[in-house]
Amino acid sequence: MVVVGRDPRDVAVSMSHHRANLDGSVLARLLAVAGPTHEGPRPPRPSDPRLRVLEWIDQDLRETVRHLADAWSRRDDSQVVLLHYADLSRDLAGQMRLVAARLGVDVPESRWPELVRAATFGDMRQRAGQLAPDEGLGLFSDNGRFFRSGSSGQWRQLLTEADEAHYQRRLAALAPADLRQWLHHGGGA
Repeated sequence: MVVVGRDPRDVAVSMSHHRANLDGSVLARLLAVAGPTHEGPRPPRPSDPRLRVLEWIDQDLRETVRHLADAWSRRDDSQVVLLHYADLSRDLAGQMRLVAARLGVDVPESRWPELVRAATFGDMRQRAGQLAPDEGLGLFSDNGRFFRSGSSGQWRQLLTEADEAHYQRRLAALAPADLRQWLHHGGGA
């Protein structure tokens, strides 16, 4: 299992943008096919990006941390490869070589430059029509917007000091200090 973690605050910003890029008519059709849920419909998401991020922190942070905490607890298992977005951003080639080694994949040295280039954010953005996780459903209004930025720390432009304190309290209730450190900075896996 390959798991990639990211600073949850950056996940919240990305999810806010992804949800804003969903084609509402396709989503409604898919939800109608899926049938009713026990939860009932969710109220509309706030239009303000800061409020959308805060809503994610209150409603979705728990599941993201639960998923990553499970992988974190099994990071020494030979069947688990745990990566962090920050580490991939700092050293994509090194991280790709680490994954290949962990998976026992032999890559000819001459292929590495092409593979690393294809895995860069810019190259993936250029191939958004092929790479956006859409399953051919037409889920996104614009597949190119799936690869909107790729940068980290955008949450700093949205969250106030009080918002950040709220986030830190929520995260502290969900994850031990070593996992929180890794979630925010990578390394150490």
